Amino acid sequence: MTQALLSKNLLRHAFRTNLSRDDHDQSLIRKNTDSLIARLSEYLKKQKGTWAAFEPVGFEPDIRGAVLQSSHLTWVYPRVEGDSLKFYQVASRDDLVANKWNILEPNPERAKLVSAGELDGLLIPGLAFDEACNRLGRGRGFYDRALEEIFNRQTQKLKTEAPLKIGVALERQVSVTNLPTDPHDIVMDRVITESRILERP
Repeated sequence: MTQALLSKNLLRHAFRTNLSRDDHDQSLIRKNTDSLIARLSEYLKKQKGTWAAFEPVGFEPDIRGAVLQSSHLTWVYPRVEGDSLKFYQVASRDDLVANKWNILEPNPERAKLVSAGELDGLLIPGLAFDEACNRLGRGRGFYDRALEEIFNRQTQKLKTEAPLKIGVALERQVSVTNLPTDPHDIVMDRVITESRILERP
């Protein structure tokens, strides 16, 4: 086990423990989530094209309000297929079904597969982020592999810019120290919280 992986696992445990302790103050979390939705919606007003959203699970903020307020965008959702993610456009949330981790994802029989090369941006959850826009995921690596595939595909084609990678989190998920990173980790372009928008250095 590499030192970075060991450090990440320790940090995941620490963040899960701290976030669990904070969960007793649901009224504050709801207030902060409302502020996050307002800031995210304002940011998305200036965007266009096709964007990937996510269905929240665990400590991830509920961004559905921002998605509803951004109907000028075409929204797609990730589905775990193999070791990575594929993205599907759905007609409604009724076309989302729970996977084995109880995370809602598109039912491929009732959704349209969208090429990752068509994405203009992605809203990306994480267990934690730092002020340099590094991301700490849950440890399964689905987003890291999907982003690596998108980046490689865009680089090879040289036809369009790579999609924007926007981390979404509450301030309680922002690390005051830099997170450990591996060479394959993809840095976010921005991280949006209820209080600020962090920019990649």
